[in-house]
Amino acid sequence: MAWASQPMDSQGRRIRVFDTPLVSGLNALAAVVGLIALLFATALYMLTFLPGDIGLGSAEFAPFFALVFPLWFGMFYALGSRGALRRRGTRRFDISAGLQSQLRMFRLMPRAGYVVVPIFVILGVFGFESAFHRLAGQPEYHAVGHHYYLDDHGLLIAVSRTTYLHDLALQSRLFLGVSLVFISIATMMAFGEWARRRRLRKDQTAQWGGSEPWPGPVEPRPPYVMRAGTLFVVLLLAGAGAGLGGGLIVVHLQSYFGNAKLIPDHGSVRLSLPAGHYVVFLRCPNSVCAETAPSMLHVRSSAGTDVHVTNDPSSDRLSEQDETYEGVFSLDMQRPGIALFVLRANPGLRFLLDQSNGEAAIAVLPWIGPTVVGLLLLIWAVVDRVRWFRWRYWIGETLPVSLAEAVLPSWPV
Repeated sequence: MAWASQPMDSQGRRIRVFDTPLVSGLNALAAVVGLIALLFATALYMLTFLPGDIGLGSAEFAPFFALVFPLWFGMFYALGSRGALRRRGTRRFDISAGLQSQLRMFRLMPRAGYVVVPIFVILGVFGFESAFHRLAGQPEYHAVGHHYYLDDHGLLIAVSRTTYLHDLALQSRLFLGVSLVFISIATMMAFGEWARRRRLRKDQTAQWGGSEPWPGPVEPRPPYVMRAGTLFVVLLLAGAGAGLGGGLIVVHLQSYFGNAKLIPDHGSVRLSLPAGHYVVFLRCPNSVCAETAPSMLHVRSSAGTDVHVTNDPSSDRLSEQDETYEGVFSLDMQRPGIALFVLRANPGLRFLLDQSNGEAAIAVLPWIGPTVVGLLLLIWAVVDRVRWFRWRYWIGETLPVSLAEAVLPSWPV
């Protein structure tokens, strides 16, 4: 799919982002990243044929599968649609013209690509055929109870650890094989376009009459564009605010959801707790909770006094291992120490103790301000670089057709 460029007059050709050295740099980056990804993905793909626990899961193949989208759709659009409709001088949406432009991009593939890509296509097809029809569901491990399942569209099939590991390897082989096919094509395309633009540098330099493939700006630097030093300071402050503040918020929330303490459904337990407001959460399968009463729970503080337990008036919730917990009891610890919890509930119920959601939200409030300021500074820096780019590379300016044909790498297509 492709969109036409701005309407052209008969006197010249408008300079586009696709004409600038930025695209050459993106192509080179895509080729390097794709090559590195191919090496690691191929190694992991081969490991899926080894027996036993090879330690492969979604965390290992997901980055390669996710990499397909920016490499394929982003770079393929930037390469293949750079002139399909531009010569028509219209903004009309034309699927056939865009598809033809994409197919023409295969001419950019270097000769090595006609050997490399078929190899990865064979690996991808073999991985798909050997894994897709043998997988009865998505392998899952439930830490609660240490059970292994295959999730077949919501139907959980209990399996052994050996079957779980085998199907986990098949799943990794399936996704890695598909990733190898698309990454190999995108890598060869990006490399071919980078090489084509690199060959044009000498011609561009001769046409411009200078020592650089792209001349300097013809207008004075706009006053609102930041200098390099100012930009560095802004980015430093943005990184400190958004990175540090956002990171502390994430770490705090992760520790909040990960520090819930288990209370036995029928027995006692001693817990070391800081002062604060706490909620006892009950596991509610399918959002249906069992009946409870505050009299089920007796809490004694480290000072030997009883802690008042009430029904939780809030709508606090907690999630763990894809299971939903809802707040049922509420209590306040006046001072830190070791508290004794005695619970008398029906067998099979699962209770967790954690600070209330409100306590967690209050704890991260001081970091929200720096995070927002850092994000605003980051947006300002990005907008500033867009303005600088338009000024530096004459985006939107019109060149005579004779000069555009010789200089701009996206003319003709």
